[in-house]
Amino acid sequence: MLVALLGQANLPKIKKDYQVNEQQVAIITGCASGIGREVARILVEKGWMVLATDINEAGLKAYAQTQNWPDERVLLRKLDVRDQSQWQEIIKLAVDQWQQIDVVLNIAGVLEGHYFYEVNSAEIERHLDINVKGVIYGSQAATEFMLRQRFGHIVNIASIAGLLPTKGLSLYVASKFAVRGFSLSIAQELRPFGIQVTTVCPDVVQTPMVTSQLDRPQSSLLFYQTKMLIPEHVAEVITGKVLQNKPLEVFIPWTSGLTAKFGTLMPGLAGRFLAAINLFARSQQKKMRHQYSGLNLESGKPDLKPEKVELPG
Repeated sequence: MLVALLGQANLPKIKKDYQVNEQQVAIITGCASGIGREVARILVEKGWMVLATDINEAGLKAYAQTQNWPDERVLLRKLDVRDQSQWQEIIKLAVDQWQQIDVVLNIAGVLEGHYFYEVNSAEIERHLDINVKGVIYGSQAATEFMLRQRFGHIVNIASIAGLLPTKGLSLYVASKFAVRGFSLSIAQELRPFGIQVTTVCPDVVQTPMVTSQLDRPQSSLLFYQTKMLIPEHVAEVITGKVLQNKPLEVFIPWTSGLTAKFGTLMPGLAGRFLAAINLFARSQQKKMRHQYSGLNLESGKPDLKPEKVELPG
Protein backbone atom coordinates (compact mmCIF):
# COMPACT_ATOMS: atom_id res chain seq x y z
CA MET A 1 0.00 0.00 0.00
CA LEU A 2 2.79 2.43 0.91
CA VAL A 3 4.61 1.73 -2.35
CA ALA A 4 1.39 2.35 -4.28
CA LEU A 5 0.72 5.64 -2.48
CA LEU A 6 4.24 6.90 -3.00
CA GLY A 7 4.13 5.84 -6.64
CA GLN A 8 0.84 7.62 -7.27
CA ALA A 9 2.28 10.84 -5.87
CA ASN A 10 5.02 10.78 -8.51
CA LEU A 11 3.07 9.70 -11.57
CA PRO A 12 4.30 11.49 -14.68
CA LYS A 13 1.74 13.38 -16.72
CA ILE A 14 1.57 11.44 -19.97
CA LYS A 15 -0.97 12.22 -22.64
CA LYS A 16 -3.13 9.33 -23.85
CA ASP A 17 -2.90 9.36 -27.63
CA TYR A 18 -4.00 5.82 -28.47
CA GLN A 19 -7.19 3.91 -29.12
CA VAL A 20 -7.90 0.67 -27.26
CA ASN A 21 -8.76 -2.36 -29.40
CA GLU A 22 -10.97 -5.17 -28.18
CA GLN A 23 -8.50 -7.77 -29.43
CA GLN A 24 -5.36 -8.11 -27.36
CA VAL A 25 -1.84 -7.53 -28.63
CA ALA A 26 1.26 -9.52 -27.65
CA ILE A 27 4.94 -9.15 -28.47
CA ILE A 28 6.86 -12.40 -27.94
CA THR A 29 10.58 -13.17 -28.21
CA GLY A 30 12.15 -16.55 -28.90
CA CYS A 31 9.32 -17.74 -31.16
CA ALA A 32 11.33 -19.99 -33.50
CA SER A 33 11.38 -22.86 -31.01
CA GLY A 34 10.63 -23.99 -27.48
CA ILE A 35 8.37 -22.13 -25.08
CA GLY A 36 8.18 -18.97 -27.20
CA ARG A 37 6.93 -20.86 -30.24
CA GLU A 38 4.21 -22.61 -28.24
CA VAL A 39 3.08 -19.39 -26.56
CA ALA A 40 2.81 -17.72 -29.97
CA ARG A 41 0.88 -20.67 -31.39
CA ILE A 42 -1.67 -20.67 -28.56
CA LEU A 43 -2.23 -16.92 -28.64
CA VAL A 44 -2.70 -16.92 -32.41
CA GLU A 45 -5.23 -19.74 -32.02
CA LYS A 46 -7.05 -17.65 -29.39
CA GLY A 47 -7.36 -14.75 -31.79
CA TRP A 48 -4.70 -12.42 -30.40
CA MET A 49 -2.74 -9.94 -32.48
CA VAL A 50 0.80 -11.31 -32.25
CA LEU A 51 4.19 -9.84 -33.12
CA ALA A 52 6.39 -12.94 -33.05
CA THR A 53 10.14 -12.40 -33.02
CA ASP A 54 13.34 -14.42 -33.01
CA ILE A 55 16.94 -13.96 -34.04
CA ASN A 56 16.41 -17.06 -36.20
CA GLU A 57 14.11 -15.38 -38.71
CA ALA A 58 14.21 -18.26 -41.20
CA GLY A 59 13.16 -20.79 -38.57
CA LEU A 60 10.39 -18.50 -37.34
CA LYS A 61 8.96 -17.97 -40.82
CA ALA A 62 9.20 -21.67 -41.67
CA TYR A 63 7.19 -22.62 -38.59
CA ALA A 64 4.61 -19.88 -39.16
CA GLN A 65 4.08 -21.16 -42.68
CA THR A 66 3.31 -24.66 -41.41
CA GLN A 67 0.69 -23.16 -39.08
CA ASN A 68 -0.93 -20.93 -41.72
CA TRP A 69 -0.88 -17.94 -39.38
CA PRO A 70 -3.07 -15.13 -40.75
CA ASP A 71 -1.08 -12.15 -42.03
CA GLU A 72 -3.70 -9.69 -40.79
CA ARG A 73 -3.15 -10.75 -37.16
CA VAL A 74 0.44 -11.96 -37.08
CA LEU A 75 3.67 -10.10 -37.79
CA LEU A 76 7.01 -11.92 -37.96
CA ARG A 77 10.25 -10.06 -37.37
CA LYS A 78 13.89 -10.77 -36.68
CA LEU A 79 14.96 -9.45 -33.29
CA ASP A 80 18.31 -9.54 -31.55
CA VAL A 81 17.20 -8.86 -27.97
CA ARG A 82 20.64 -7.44 -27.19
CA ASP A 83 20.02 -4.48 -29.50
CA GLN A 84 18.10 -1.57 -27.94
CA SER A 85 17.45 0.07 -31.30
CA GLN A 86 15.80 -3.10 -32.60
CA TRP A 87 13.57 -3.17 -29.53
CA GLN A 88 12.46 0.39 -30.26
CA GLU A 89 11.61 -0.62 -33.82
CA ILE A 90 9.59 -3.63 -32.62
CA ILE A 91 7.55 -1.52 -30.20
CA LYS A 92 6.91 1.11 -32.87
CA LEU A 93 5.81 -1.56 -35.35
CA ALA A 94 3.26 -3.02 -32.91
CA VAL A 95 1.90 0.41 -31.98
CA ASP A 96 1.68 1.56 -35.59
CA GLN A 97 -0.14 -1.64 -36.52
CA TRP A 98 -2.50 -2.07 -33.56
CA GLN A 99 -2.26 1.14 -31.46
CA GLN A 100 -1.73 -0.76 -28.19
CA ILE A 101 0.41 -3.40 -26.49
CA ASP A 102 -1.25 -5.61 -23.89
CA VAL A 103 1.63 -7.92 -23.05
CA VAL A 104 5.33 -8.32 -23.80
CA LEU A 105 6.75 -11.78 -23.15
CA ASN A 106 10.54 -11.93 -22.81
CA ILE A 107 11.20 -15.61 -23.48
CA ALA A 108 14.37 -15.72 -25.61
CA GLY A 109 17.39 -17.10 -23.79
CA VAL A 110 20.59 -19.08 -23.99
CA LEU A 111 22.07 -21.88 -21.90
CA GLU A 112 25.50 -23.49 -22.04
CA GLY A 113 27.06 -25.59 -19.35
CA HIS A 114 30.54 -24.57 -18.24
CA TYR A 115 32.70 -24.84 -15.19
CA PHE A 116 33.42 -21.25 -14.31
CA TYR A 117 37.20 -21.66 -14.45
CA GLU A 118 36.88 -22.71 -18.11
CA VAL A 119 34.81 -19.84 -19.48
CA ASN A 120 36.10 -16.96 -21.56
CA SER A 121 34.85 -13.39 -21.70
CA ALA A 122 32.77 -14.02 -24.84
CA GLU A 123 30.78 -16.77 -23.09
CA ILE A 124 30.19 -14.54 -20.06
CA GLU A 125 29.01 -11.66 -22.23
CA ARG A 126 26.73 -13.93 -24.28
CA HIS A 127 24.84 -15.20 -21.24
CA LEU A 128 24.50 -11.78 -19.65
CA ASP A 129 23.73 -9.92 -22.88
CA ILE A 130 20.96 -12.27 -24.03
CA ASN A 131 19.48 -13.52 -20.76
CA VAL A 132 19.79 -10.35 -18.68
CA LYS A 133 20.24 -7.29 -20.90
CA GLY A 134 17.75 -8.68 -23.41
CA VAL A 135 15.08 -8.88 -20.71
CA ILE A 136 15.96 -5.44 -19.35
CA TYR A 137 15.91 -3.82 -22.79
CA GLY A 138 12.62 -5.51 -23.66
CA SER A 139 11.01 -4.50 -20.38
CA GLN A 140 12.27 -0.94 -20.74
CA ALA A 141 11.03 -0.54 -24.30
CA ALA A 142 7.63 -1.97 -23.37
CA THR A 143 7.33 0.23 -20.29
CA GLU A 144 7.98 3.40 -22.27
CA PHE A 145 4.79 2.85 -24.25
CA MET A 146 2.75 1.18 -21.50
CA LEU A 147 3.19 4.28 -19.33
CA ARG A 148 1.36 6.23 -22.02
CA GLN A 149 -1.56 3.82 -22.22
CA ARG A 150 -1.66 3.31 -18.43
CA PHE A 151 -1.90 -0.47 -18.62
CA GLY A 152 0.10 -3.48 -19.71
CA HIS A 153 1.65 -6.75 -18.63
CA ILE A 154 5.30 -7.76 -18.84
CA VAL A 155 6.10 -11.48 -18.52
CA ASN A 156 9.76 -12.35 -17.97
CA ILE A 157 10.99 -15.94 -18.08
CA ALA A 158 13.46 -16.69 -15.32
CA SER A 159 13.98 -20.27 -14.11
CA ILE A 160 14.07 -22.51 -11.08
CA ALA A 161 17.81 -21.93 -11.59
CA GLY A 162 17.07 -18.36 -10.53
CA LEU A 163 16.73 -19.65 -6.98
CA LEU A 164 19.03 -22.67 -6.80
CA PRO A 165 22.83 -22.47 -7.20
CA THR A 166 23.84 -25.29 -9.55
CA LYS A 167 27.30 -26.64 -10.31
CA GLY A 168 28.27 -26.50 -13.97
CA LEU A 169 25.64 -23.88 -14.82
CA SER A 170 27.06 -20.87 -13.01
CA LEU A 171 26.64 -18.39 -15.87
CA TYR A 172 23.07 -19.47 -16.59
CA VAL A 173 22.22 -19.46 -12.88
CA ALA A 174 23.72 -15.99 -12.46
CA SER A 175 21.70 -14.67 -15.38
CA LYS A 176 18.44 -16.13 -14.09
CA PHE A 177 19.04 -14.85 -10.54
CA ALA A 178 19.44 -11.44 -12.18
CA VAL A 179 16.25 -11.78 -14.25
CA ARG A 180 14.22 -12.80 -11.21
CA GLY A 181 15.59 -10.00 -9.03
CA PHE A 182 15.12 -7.40 -11.75
CA SER A 183 11.57 -8.52 -12.54
CA LEU A 184 10.42 -8.61 -8.92
CA SER A 185 11.89 -5.14 -8.40
CA ILE A 186 10.30 -3.45 -11.40
CA ALA A 187 6.98 -5.05 -10.47
CA GLN A 188 6.97 -2.76 -7.41
CA GLU A 189 7.94 0.26 -9.50
CA LEU A 190 5.35 -0.24 -12.24
CA ARG A 191 2.31 -1.44 -10.30
CA PRO A 192 1.14 2.12 -9.45
CA PHE A 193 1.07 2.89 -13.18
CA GLY A 194 -1.28 0.01 -14.02
CA ILE A 195 1.52 -2.16 -15.40
CA GLN A 196 1.82 -5.69 -14.03
CA VAL A 197 5.03 -7.75 -14.12
CA THR A 198 5.09 -11.54 -13.79
CA THR A 199 8.20 -13.65 -13.29
CA VAL A 200 7.84 -17.22 -14.56
CA CYS A 201 10.27 -19.82 -13.18
CA PRO A 202 9.96 -23.19 -14.94
CA ASP A 203 11.91 -26.27 -13.99
CA VAL A 204 13.95 -27.95 -16.76
CA VAL A 205 12.01 -27.88 -20.04
CA GLN A 206 12.61 -30.22 -22.96
CA THR A 207 13.71 -27.62 -25.49
CA PRO A 208 16.53 -27.48 -28.08
CA MET A 209 18.40 -25.23 -25.62
CA VAL A 210 18.46 -28.09 -23.09
CA THR A 211 18.97 -31.01 -25.46
CA SER A 212 21.99 -29.21 -26.93
CA GLN A 213 23.66 -29.89 -23.57
CA LEU A 214 23.51 -33.68 -23.82
CA ASP A 215 27.20 -33.92 -24.74
CA ARG A 216 28.34 -31.58 -21.96
CA PRO A 217 29.21 -33.34 -18.69
CA GLN A 218 29.16 -29.94 -16.98
CA SER A 219 25.42 -29.76 -17.68
CA SER A 220 24.53 -33.14 -16.17
CA LEU A 221 22.37 -31.67 -13.39
CA LEU A 222 19.90 -30.49 -16.02
CA PHE A 223 18.90 -34.13 -16.33
CA TYR A 224 18.29 -34.88 -12.67
CA GLN A 225 14.72 -36.10 -13.08
CA THR A 226 12.97 -38.82 -15.06
CA LYS A 227 10.24 -36.45 -16.25
CA MET A 228 10.86 -33.18 -18.01
CA LEU A 229 8.43 -30.38 -18.63
CA ILE A 230 7.61 -29.84 -22.29
CA PRO A 231 7.14 -26.45 -23.97
CA GLU A 232 3.44 -27.00 -24.71
CA HIS A 233 2.54 -27.43 -21.07
CA VAL A 234 4.60 -24.47 -19.86
CA ALA A 235 2.97 -22.37 -22.59
CA GLU A 236 -0.48 -23.48 -21.40
CA VAL A 237 0.27 -22.12 -17.94
CA ILE A 238 1.62 -18.85 -19.33
CA THR A 239 -1.26 -18.26 -21.76
CA GLY A 240 -3.79 -19.38 -19.18
CA LYS A 241 -3.49 -18.39 -15.55
CA VAL A 242 -0.46 -16.10 -15.99
CA LEU A 243 -2.09 -13.83 -18.59
CA GLN A 244 -5.48 -14.04 -16.90
CA ASN A 245 -4.46 -13.44 -13.29
CA LYS A 246 -1.17 -11.55 -13.73
CA PRO A 247 0.49 -13.00 -10.60
CA LEU A 248 3.76 -11.61 -9.31
CA GLU A 249 5.61 -14.91 -9.66
CA VAL A 250 4.86 -18.43 -10.89
CA PHE A 251 6.84 -21.63 -10.40
CA ILE A 252 6.28 -24.52 -12.80
CA PRO A 253 5.65 -26.83 -11.11
CA TRP A 254 5.09 -25.11 -7.76
CA THR A 255 6.74 -28.03 -5.93
CA SER A 256 10.06 -27.29 -7.67
CA GLY A 257 9.78 -23.69 -6.62
CA LEU A 258 9.24 -24.67 -3.01
CA THR A 259 12.25 -27.00 -3.10
CA ALA A 260 14.42 -24.34 -4.75
CA LYS A 261 13.47 -21.77 -2.11
CA PHE A 262 14.70 -24.13 0.59
CA GLY A 263 17.88 -24.47 -1.45
CA THR A 264 18.30 -20.70 -1.44
CA LEU A 265 17.87 -20.59 2.33
CA MET A 266 20.37 -23.42 2.86
CA PRO A 267 22.83 -23.35 -0.06
CA GLY A 268 25.35 -25.60 1.68
CA LEU A 269 22.77 -28.33 2.19
CA ALA A 270 21.45 -27.83 -1.34
CA GLY A 271 24.95 -28.23 -2.75
CA ARG A 272 25.42 -31.53 -0.95
CA PHE A 273 22.02 -32.71 -2.14
CA LEU A 274 22.80 -31.85 -5.76
CA ALA A 275 26.17 -33.57 -5.51
CA ALA A 276 24.43 -36.68 -4.24
CA ILE A 277 21.99 -36.84 -7.15
CA ASN A 278 24.56 -35.94 -9.81
CA LEU A 279 25.42 -39.60 -10.42
CA PHE A 280 21.79 -40.31 -11.25
CA ALA A 281 21.64 -37.16 -13.38
CA ARG A 282 24.62 -38.32 -15.41
CA SER A 283 22.97 -41.67 -16.07
CA GLN A 284 19.81 -39.86 -17.23
CA GLN A 285 21.91 -37.63 -19.47
CA LYS A 286 23.55 -40.69 -20.99
CA LYS A 287 20.17 -42.34 -21.51
CA MET A 288 18.82 -39.28 -23.31
CA ARG A 289 21.97 -39.06 -25.42
CA HIS A 290 21.32 -42.61 -26.63
CA GLN A 291 17.69 -41.72 -27.37
CA TYR A 292 18.95 -38.85 -29.48
CA SER A 293 21.52 -40.99 -31.25
CA GLY A 294 21.44 -40.19 -34.96
CA LEU A 295 19.23 -37.12 -34.45
CA ASN A 296 20.12 -33.46 -34.65
CA LEU A 297 20.34 -32.40 -31.01
CA GLU A 298 18.97 -28.99 -31.96
CA SER A 299 15.68 -30.41 -33.26
CA GLY A 300 15.21 -34.06 -32.32
CA LYS A 301 12.68 -35.24 -29.78
CA PRO A 302 13.55 -37.97 -27.26
CA ASP A 303 11.00 -40.51 -26.15
CA LEU A 304 10.33 -39.07 -22.71
CA LYS A 305 7.27 -38.95 -20.51
CA PRO A 306 6.40 -35.26 -20.22
CA GLU A 307 5.03 -33.79 -17.07
CA LYS A 308 1.89 -31.72 -17.38
CA VAL A 309 1.44 -29.23 -14.60
CA GLU A 310 -1.19 -26.91 -13.26
CA LEU A 311 -0.87 -23.96 -10.97
CA PRO A 312 -2.29 -24.48 -7.48
CA GLY A 313 -5.79 -23.12 -6.96
